[in-house]
Amino acid sequence: MTIEIRETIVEETASATIVSLLVSDVPKEQLGNARFRFELVTRLPAYRKPLLAQLQREAILQATDALGRLRDALAQNLPSSTSARPEEI
Repeated sequence: MTIEIRETIVEETASATIVSLLVSDVPKEQLGNARFRFELVTRLPAYRKPLLAQLQREAILQATDALGRLRDALAQNLPSSTSARPEEI
């Protein structure tokens, strides 16, 4: 199956919008069989009547930025000979 957003929860507070996304390659009811499952919760600025897709996009962009920084930090700790992906080793 394709990897999709399976659930979005939006909580609005006075100062922020909290967006929770469940991303998986199987429907929510089958998460025990997922090969890929990713949950993220992010705090966005408060929006005035945003579209759901807008919130999902912003949450994914924020997570992508944070994961990119983490990936880069981890890469600095690896010897250059281990830059291949696990399936390539």
